[in-house]
Amino acid sequence: MTSRSKSDPAGVGLSIKDYLAAQWCEAPFRPLLCAKNTVTGEAILYRPNCRMWKCPYCSEQRGRYFMMIAASGYEVLEAAGHTIQFCTITMPGHIRGTTAGIHRWRSSWPKLLRRIKRQSDHVAYMQVPEQHKDGAFHTHLLTTADITERWLKDNCAETGLGWKDEIEPVKSASKSAGYVAKYLTKESHRLKWPKYLRRVNLSRNWPKPDELEKNPNWTVERLTANRTVKRWCSVLKAEKWAVVAYTE
Repeated sequence: MTSRSKSDPAGVGLSIKDYLAAQWCEAPFRPLLCAKNTVTGEAILYRPNCRMWKCPYCSEQRGRYFMMIAASGYEVLEAAGHTIQFCTITMPGHIRGTTAGIHRWRSSWPKLLRRIKRQSDHVAYMQVPEQHKDGAFHTHLLTTADITERWLKDNCAETGLGWKDEIEPVKSASKSAGYVAKYLTKESHRLKWPKYLRRVNLSRNWPKPDELEKNPNWTVERLTANRTVKRWCSVLKAEKWAVVAYTE
């Protein structure tokens, strides 16, 4: 097995360690998958992560993933000559509760975004909503928008949002990741998050890392649930596959 296939057996950006660590995912009824290397005759049995924010394990992993997106995006945009800022956009004082805040945001954000695009030559953003325990709702942005805090306050107020807004420059990729981490912590699964509200929104031009090239020697198939993992290991070995790793 090559070092490439060992690090990414199924070509989806996960290592064998990641596959086996998926046992910490708490979602029930996850399917049993088998990755097979048709060249070396090796096989890996694993259950995939559910990738849901309400799962303690997966919420932490997804938080780390978006921290990486924030950091790598910063590096690409800075190299292209853009300045990245961190903006906090609030709700008006009379808007109370998460539901009302989301409704106002969805009606006002398109108006504000149009104004931002008229003001700036380049607008890429990574948006992270925040829900407080008291129900308050506001949003944070990593963005290349060329706007000032005064401009943001005035235009937010004119488009139906709050005026207690803030802007601060982002000086490094680690700072960019840190801003995202603050609102996507491992405790995020404890919040009762509203349906149909994404934890993270990316503009189409926010840079994303290149996807790992799929290894053509590996195939992944779903196994039936009528056998235990150990029984499947025996079946695979009888078929001359070398089971190099598996998880219950």
